[in-house]
Amino acid sequence: MTPPTKISIDYYPGSHGSFLEFVCNKIAGVVLLSENPFDDTGAAHNLNYAEAKDRIFISGHWSNKKLASSFKKVVSIRFTEHDTLPLVAIGALRAGTHTFDLDTLDVNTYHKLDNQYQQGKIYAIKYYYFHKHVYKKYMENRISILDPILITVSDPRQITKQEIESISVDAEQELLKTYNINLLKLDADHPDCPRYVLREFFEQWELDEPLHGLAEMVYDNTIDVYEFPYISFYDTDAFIHQLKQLASWANLQYNDYDSIRELHEQFMIRQPYAHSKQKCDQIIENIINKSGSVPDRVLLIEEAYINRELNRQGYERRYRY
Repeated sequence: MTPPTKISIDYYPGSHGSFLEFVCNKIAGVVLLSENPFDDTGAAHNLNYAEAKDRIFISGHWSNKKLASSFKKVVSIRFTEHDTLPLVAIGALRAGTHTFDLDTLDVNTYHKLDNQYQQGKIYAIKYYYFHKHVYKKYMENRISILDPILITVSDPRQITKQEIESISVDAEQELLKTYNINLLKLDADHPDCPRYVLREFFEQWELDEPLHGLAEMVYDNTIDVYEFPYISFYDTDAFIHQLKQLASWANLQYNDYDSIRELHEQFMIRQPYAHSKQKCDQIIENIINKSGSVPDRVLLIEEAYINRELNRQGYERRYRY
């Protein structure tokens, strides 16, 4: 008997690839040790199979590792710019073992990010702040005290981490005294980060980051690809419809979709950001039309999204401090 073809599930972190793996293996008849894939965080990371070698669907961030080409069939979880709000939020809350709630990231920021999965964001935040709040003023005022570092930099994207962190204490004091410029300290001795800095960072940087990952999800034309829409995870009927289409594509026979509906209900209970975009879009509409309620504060990532969309439509940003 010919063993079934192994199928990759290629997904961006936070886009529910582990949950889809569990569901697809259930559909494929792989023996599960538990019908509950959810761990204490709500992520579907408890993928327990009677024989791991028997699983047909194998999820991973394959594109980032350049491994997707080792599979002949790939399920690719696809999303758009309109999906990045819940994607970024759930990615921080559940990705890997170092998880956190974005809404409290301003407290103990450094230590929450100081790990192998998130450490690059520490420099990214510093770089963003330097570019937005220091380099801009340098170009406007030609601040001589920064000349040794920046006089040869024509593109702020060329500024390195070492250059940003090499500014002396004397220079910091002079910048604050003469130009009212604060450098952002974000290290073990200064672990917190102002909320407005994080909001700007997410608005102008992090909300677009998944799109860069999506751009890497490109496959050889010899690979058979099923594109699974990320947005369908948050609607039971749409989710079931996609699974039926996927099962047909993978040549799987399965009829017990009532059990999948029950599993999806448990999944939705664990999705705190499933309707964040709809919530924010309503707030944006209320602001533009000057009607309805507009809260003074929402989740940090939601504030970033609202500010971005208002700015794109030519309106003043709502959240600033």
